[in-house]
Amino acid sequence: MKGGEFMKKIIAFIVAVLFVFAVAAVSIAGEIMSVRGDVTAVSAAAKTITVTVTVASREAPKIGKTVISVDDNTLADVRTGDKVRVAYNSEGGKNTAIMVEDLIKVKLVKKGCGS
Repeated sequence: MKGGEFMKKIIAFIVAVLFVFAVAAVSIAGEIMSVRGDVTAVSAAAKTITVTVTVASREAPKIGKTVISVDDNTLADVRTGDKVRVAYNSEGGKNTAIMVEDLIKVKLVKKGCGS
């Protein structure tokens, strides 16, 4: 076996090992999900919001309720009835918010009417 062929096999093996670790890291981190709907419940005690989807869309293919854990700052800003888009990490049966966007405020700001 020549040196060039041996190096190609070593590089292919290293790439395969790196690919396996990359896939494993993504599956360990959980799945990033997104939902868009109305906030139907805010629980300060549990530090969660419940987002209800009434119309299926690309962002929220399932109609129903999703309970999402949020931090204190987000909890203070979100109110029942708000229309929101939430990106969250779903891991081990627990949904943790990464980003919560108030869709009404975003529309007002885009039109130049918001604060």
